[in-house]
Amino acid sequence: MPSQAPAKGVTIQVVDPTGNAIHHAAVSVSVSASPKAVSGESDERGFWHANEIAAGEYRVNVSAAGFKDAVLEHVILPATGTIEVELQPKPVVILDPSPALIDPEESPITLKLEPPKPAPLTAGVSLKVTGLKNLPLRDVKIELINEATGHDWIGRTDESGAYTFTQIPVGRYRVVLTSNGFKSYVKDHLAIPSKGAIRAQLQPGLLYEDSF
Repeated sequence: MPSQAPAKGVTIQVVDPTGNAIHHAAVSVSVSASPKAVSGESDERGFWHANEIAAGEYRVNVSAAGFKDAVLEHVILPATGTIEVELQPKPVVILDPSPALIDPEESPITLKLEPPKPAPLTAGVSLKVTGLKNLPLRDVKIELINEATGHDWIGRTDESGAYTFTQIPVGRYRVVLTSNGFKSYVKDHLAIPSKGAIRAQLQPGLLYEDSF
């Protein structure tokens, strides 16, 4: 990163949350309340530079594909040093400090945003198993088989006919229920996480299969 910008110019560097340069970011510097602007794109190192910027108070807009726009208001130019703008995938945030709080001798000026929360990788799923007359069945063997990897998880129902699996990787599963005196129950394409408990009734007959 350059240690300083030309006396009558401005240098802006655009980076992501890890500090890597963002190239081809659209940068625009304009006088407040004026439609005129000096604009361009950041280079391969994330830098954008403009010469002959008159001293005054400016607004800086930065945008890039895959990132949310960043806006800095009341930036005093020329500044000694590089103005660093950090883009993150969050709603547009306008940094609007008082001009008196921005020291043009200090570098860099940084806009920091919180990263988005990651999507969950695991979830729980509960099952309720009954037999004839809708009575709960205990000691029913429950097998969850991941349709993508073939990995399986096994449990057995309690006296209320219920069992809960925890920390199951998100995905689609085959459910196989077996119990002495009852025929097997098979359900394919169960999505985890599911919208509530899975209910199944074991009954006499051939292998029972249900897909959804």
